[in-house]
This record gives sequence, structure tokens and C-alpha cells, in this order.
Amino acid sequence: MNKILLVAITGVLLIGCSHDLVLIGRDQGQQGTGIATGLQSGTLTVNLNNKTYTGDWVSAMGGFSGQGSALLSAEDGSRLHCEFTADHFSGYGTCEDDKKKIYDVQIH
Repeated sequence: MNKILLVAITGVLLIGCSHDLVLIGRDQGQQGTGIATGLQSGTLTVNLNNKTYTGDWVSAMGGFSGQGSALLSAEDGSRLHCEFTADHFSGYGTCEDDKKKIYDVQIH
């Protein structure tokens, strides 16, 4: 019974996981920040170039471990596409906006 309770508590804690992101532009060094929530998939919010992009992310490897992607949009219709490799604690990747600008991403 104690093992079942421990597994249930761990599951609830992991669902509430969040990861901070830092984005840095390759050409002009613009910097943005973001936060991803969820375990196997979830939501991602990125603040970049005076816009807030929101959308869903999903992992191809079953959980916030392995490769994944996110499709985000801002209120004005601008889009941001991100691809990443991550484990439960950290990761890296890239995002590309509508204007083909590339941003390197670090996930903490």
C-alpha cells in the first residue's frame, strides 16, 4: 500500500513540473524566456521580441525525455516552431519564427 501511495504522490508532483527556457537569437542576439509545463506533453509560453507565443509541446519519446517539438503562436498571428532534445532536468534545441530567424534554446 505504501508503494502505491508513493507512486501516486510522485505522479502528481511530476504532472506539476515546469521547465524554464532561455532563447538567444543567432543573428542579433535577441533574448527571450519561456516556461514549459507538463510531463509527456503540455503547454509552452515564450516571451520573445515583445510578443508572447503560446501553444502545445509534445515529446516523441514518451515524457519530457528525448526529442520533441512545439508549435506556438502570438495574438497577431506570428508563429514560432521549436524542436528540442531534453531529459527530465535540462535540454537544448532551436526555435524558428515566421521570418526564418533562428533562436538557440536552453532548457533548465
